[in-house]
Amino acid sequence: MRSAIFAILLSLTILAVAGVTLMGEQASAQQSDGNGKSKSKSPPPPPPPPRCPDLALSTYQFLTQTADGAPLAADQIAIQWSVNNAGSMAYQTGANTNQTLVLEYSSPSGTHQLATQPLPDGLTPAAATEESPGGFTLGQGQSWRGVLRTTLPPEAQRRRLRLRVTYLTDGYHPANDCDLGNNAMDLVR
Repeated sequence: MRSAIFAILLSLTILAVAGVTLMGEQASAQQSDGNGKSKSKSPPPPPPPPRCPDLALSTYQFLTQTADGAPLAADQIAIQWSVNNAGSMAYQTGANTNQTLVLEYSSPSGTHQLATQPLPDGLTPAAATEESPGGFTLGQGQSWRGVLRTTLPPEAQRRRLRLRVTYLTDGYHPANDCDLGNNAMDLVR
């Protein structure tokens, strides 16, 4: 009887070892390409960055005089600004979107607009295209520049000012801007 139990245990042990060996060979075969070379699964490459325009406020400077050299009044400010296309393709305006530069300040009662200026200011529309009928084009790396001048009300005199690029769309087409996070700057006087 002992020898029968021993024979059964020995058979089970041999089957268990053979099963582990067989499973190891199957796993090894699944990782090779059939030529004995190991195939390790690497993650797929990341997708390419999106190709899109990105209007970004790039610089500003407070001016102390008007374009004709006259000094500003005590309650006036003039800000020379630059909006750059930091994206990977040209920005095209058109009938679907209007972009505006807004100067604002915040108070306990909320945010208040001081001045708005269309972007680009004072430029002639580019040749009309199907995508941009009568609009403007700002190439990759190019900038729009201008000066925004306004009178500050007394409640805005000592408050932090903010310059923002905003979009007014037709409700069906979103703003064509990759990164809306770089469309605003707090101004330091």
